[in-house]
Amino acid sequence: NALHDDNVDAACGWRRGRASGDGVVRVFISAVANWMLRVAVRSPQIKDSGCALRAYRPWIAEYLSACLPGTEWHRLIPYLVVVEGGRLAHVPVTHRERSTGTSKYTVFGRMPKVASDLVTLAYLVRFRHKPTYLLTPLAMCVALSFLASS
Repeated sequence: NALHDDNVDAACGWRRGRASGDGVVRVFISAVANWMLRVAVRSPQIKDSGCALRAYRPWIAEYLSACLPGTEWHRLIPYLVVVEGGRLAHVPVTHRERSTGTSKYTVFGRMPKVASDLVTLAYLVRFRHKPTYLLTPLAMCVALSFLASS
């Protein structure tokens, strides 16, 4: 129902009451990751990037399929919507404990990918209009190290 509002471009699920099976460590790591992503994008409005329940307007889906083919950026999509000027709605969802099987995702198995995505996202947000602000100092360091070794 959130997308029926003309002022909303994307609706994201928000796991307000996490299931008890998630464990304290998993909930804590999720909260820290959400906080780090909000700081990287400078957008305090996103509450839960880990909830997979989402709905988008067609223009967002087309943009994402063009920009992110074959990537694992699913957790960053709400931030990309905000960066592109989209408006989000948060829909509280019931988070249930897994009834069968075990999760293939572990906290430490995902951490390197999330950290890499975080650095890339921070770069895209802060330097996308002026990439030379980041690339010029890096190029100068490479050039100076090359000259120093000659």
